[in-house]
Amino acid sequence: MLSDVKAIVEAQRDIFGGLPYEHYTFILHLSDRGTGGLEHLNSTTCGTQRFAFKSRKKYRRVLQLISHEFFHLWNVKRIHPDVLGPFDYNREVYTRLLWAMEGFTDYFATLSLRHASLFSSKEYLDNIADNIKAYEKKPGRLVQSLSESSFDTWIKLYKPDADSPNRTISYYLKGDLVGTCLDLEIRHRTNNQYGLDEVLRRLYDRYGAHGTGFPESVYQETIEEVTVSSFEEFFHNYIDGVTPVPFDHFLRYAGLSLERKYKNPDFDEEHDEKKAERSEPTAWLGLDTVVRDGHKLTVQYVYTSGPALGQLNPDDQLLAINGFEVATDEQLKERIAVDARVGDTVQVAVFRRGELMTTSVTLAAAPEDEVKVVPVTNPTVEQKVLYESWLKAPWPGENV
Repeated sequence: MLSDVKAIVEAQRDIFGGLPYEHYTFILHLSDRGTGGLEHLNSTTCGTQRFAFKSRKKYRRVLQLISHEFFHLWNVKRIHPDVLGPFDYNREVYTRLLWAMEGFTDYFATLSLRHASLFSSKEYLDNIADNIKAYEKKPGRLVQSLSESSFDTWIKLYKPDADSPNRTISYYLKGDLVGTCLDLEIRHRTNNQYGLDEVLRRLYDRYGAHGTGFPESVYQETIEEVTVSSFEEFFHNYIDGVTPVPFDHFLRYAGLSLERKYKNPDFDEEHDEKKAERSEPTAWLGLDTVVRDGHKLTVQYVYTSGPALGQLNPDDQLLAINGFEVATDEQLKERIAVDARVGDTVQVAVFRRGELMTTSVTLAAAPEDEVKVVPVTNPTVEQKVLYESWLKAPWPGENV
């Protein structure tokens, strides 16, 4: 782990050409609770589960947390809008730029792991695909813009409710993805001479290195200065608006495209009896569940894009499908995805505020549950060069 942290520090140092401190301390709290971090001027406090260092999948999240908090050394602690410091701790602070402060920190944190060879190219692209799948699952992406998400953080992000996925979008999640698209767009417009890192370097040189914040309008102005072109439409659509982000368009600059498929719920991984993927949609109730009180399978979210809207409510305790008990989320998904088909009508029995009720739901097609970022078949020289410069990795050919 010491070796990996050293590699993270060196990769991020190389982005800015140096380190703005004489000493820096990583403080790790290992416990049985969840993860989280807090950045300071010359240190960070990272909390992680004590057994999170194996397997590889868990350890990747530890590396992402450490990399994220260390990148705050520049982005937030030194590069920040003027309202983010110095603080009056008796007052709330409002900014529309948390997508750049936190979302872009997420973006560079994971990209730094790729540059430090702590993530393979496949792991990095799989991370993008997972983020896209999570983003596209949330109807709130069509309701709340990135800048609104940032401004409303006091009353939305940190005070979620049962309707949050339908009304809000995380500036961490969408900010990370928009940072990816913005970096690729800048590289494309400048013939790969500059990327999003150049924007941060200029903001640091002009403001952060002198201990001052910048007016919020400066962010877009600096991007336009780097590219000598307008980003008015980009900001209007993807930052201040709710236009769906065309990820495939931006990934094409690096010779990549998106594949969306459905996992086969009948797939037997051990015996390989059926194909892992299928083309037809999987049936979907359009909700998420959680087990409460140790045994109550309870509706947590009902998505406005799903068929259960108006039929089932958050806090309903799910009891049975078509007269047969469902006790776990796994049983529910199997009953719907394996035993049912799109267009089937199922009878769902629930307890609602202690009253037994049964309602009919006609199943709809689920969103694709398999999203992959893959190379295009006939990339141009420009696409290959941009890919290799962006990820600091050789062009993968047909297999990433």
